[in-house]
Amino acid sequence: TPAPSPPSTPKQLPFAKQLQISTKSLPKIKKRSSDVIGKLDSGATHHYTRSCDANSLRNKIPTLNGPSVQLPNKTFLSSSREGNLNFPAGLSKFGTHAYEFPGITNSTLVSVGQLCDDDCVVVFDKEIALILKNGHVLLTGERNPDDGLWDIHIPNISHHSANAVIRSDKTKSDL
Repeated sequence: TPAPSPPSTPKQLPFAKQLQISTKSLPKIKKRSSDVIGKLDSGATHHYTRSCDANSLRNKIPTLNGPSVQLPNKTFLSSSREGNLNFPAGLSKFGTHAYEFPGITNSTLVSVGQLCDDDCVVVFDKEIALILKNGHVLLTGERNPDDGLWDIHIPNISHHSANAVIRSDKTKSDL
């Protein structure tokens, strides 16, 4: 007699529907050409930034005893600075903490494990990724058709800001 057939399983819906998340409720990410594009990485133990992406870090300080990483060519890199990625509110300092590595050349890496350790849930489907915390979507990413990985936009921090503009022909008392 033939082997019994497995029970039929319902067709899987996109995860947004499974989680009852409307795509209309997803946060609108203002993507700027100056944004850093980070790759969601389930194998990275921490968030790692390239030196050229260091403008996405807040509270930068030199790293005294930071981690070292081994590259595929068996060379080691040591971090030079650390800080916090410029992610939206809702993530703790631990969840945003990142190390800068001068020798990383391809992409800034966003650690899925570090996000999960900060009580986030990270969900992927074939097109998008969602980072949720306490039932709220904090970050979204999209699948890059060129490399098949999920990209996250990380805003650069502008160091050029002004609290007021004062005309040089006026004194403070004239204003």
